[in-house]
Amino acid sequence: MAAVLKKQASSAGAGLSVDVPLLIEQPKLALLPVLKRLDGWQEAVEETITVEQFSGAMTNMVYRCGLQNADGVEQQVVLMRVHASSSDLFDRQEEIETFRGVSAAGMGPKLLMLFENGRVEEFLAQHVTLAASDLQDSMVGSAIAATLAPSMQSCLRLSWMLIILMTSWCGHGCDHGISLLLTTPHLTS
Repeated sequence: MAAVLKKQASSAGAGLSVDVPLLIEQPKLALLPVLKRLDGWQEAVEETITVEQFSGAMTNMVYRCGLQNADGVEQQVVLMRVHASSSDLFDRQEEIETFRGVSAAGMGPKLLMLFENGRVEEFLAQHVTLAASDLQDSMVGSAIAATLAPSMQSCLRLSWMLIILMTSWCGHGCDHGISLLLTTPHLTS
């Protein structure tokens, strides 16, 4: 499945982009060429899709897109992000690679397709985006920390191993690095 997603995410939208001025005026018409490249959406037409724009994104235009069956019931739903402008706030390629990694690790929505000026993601219907005020709740913070702790411990272990390796390469020996590692209990478990 991962190979299929990677292939679809890397090639299905190659050379395809969303016309942003058209998107503002006629979102269904603008998004349809990208949607039709997704598995199961090939027969989609404007009348069989639903499009709802989400607000709050800084550099993206974000849409919930649904595909309806003959009875008008949505059978598939995706989230589409269209990069409406370039940004000096962050590196867009780095954002894409980070999202790919999070998606591949199962820590976020699945990446379904990349296209020239955006991406299509799995729509997580039962999830909500946290607001700054939510992060002040100690239960929320504890849940986030508990979820991220295993991956952070792996990163810390790797960082310590790199420090030991680098100090040995520098001719300083690795005694100091090993003593630091052995006196840091949460890194040795």
